[in-house]
Amino acid sequence: MFDFGSLAKSPSAEVPATLADLFKQLDRKTTHTSLRPAQLTAFAALDAQLDEQDVIMKLSTGSGKTVLGLVYAEMMRRKYKGDPVVYLCPTTQLINQVVASGQAIGVSVSTFPPGGELPYDALGGNSVLACTYDKLFNAKSVFESRSIRPSTLIMDDVHAGVERVRKCFTAQVPPQTFEALRKLLRPLCEKTDAATWAGIEKGDSSSTYEVPYWIWARVSSEVARLLEE
Repeated sequence: MFDFGSLAKSPSAEVPATLADLFKQLDRKTTHTSLRPAQLTAFAALDAQLDEQDVIMKLSTGSGKTVLGLVYAEMMRRKYKGDPVVYLCPTTQLINQVVASGQAIGVSVSTFPPGGELPYDALGGNSVLACTYDKLFNAKSVFESRSIRPSTLIMDDVHAGVERVRKCFTAQVPPQTFEALRKLLRPLCEKTDAATWAGIEKGDSSSTYEVPYWIWARVSSEVARLLEE
């Protein structure tokens, strides 16, 4: 499980009073000279929660969510001086759109350069870092291996992002291995949810069972052996 609490940092540096004030300060291109009413309403709601964690913003398609997310990211970058601020997208195409939007409104956005190099400018808190969900949520995450702790995560298109995260932590096994896993877990788990296990025995793909951690701890070594065969 990913510990979001470990990402928290202490605020520092002076910042504008509101997100709308910050937007006015940005070096925007002529195509982004004003905010829509829906964006102003969203900014006001976000202003009231700038010190809160786990903030959810829901707007309709085409309402300018990317601009809102980028201005919020820039506010957090200034508030938590020197710490990375990460803007997560499901795909590389969306990252490119975020970079273009940042250029249009005057928010500096960096990405991971090719060749395995690190975006040191963004990691030093000098720009917003845009990357895919896959870059953060994987078994060999550079954020974990390099002890990178962002002050803020902006998760764009989160419904698609959740599917990407789930895929990163999902193992597909051959039928024979699945049968061995089922035989291993059935005597330990079947009594706790007989109906679900009946569906699993019938091959019903909609039947899912979450193995309790205390059972998983008992069988994890055997599971690892089965997966390596």
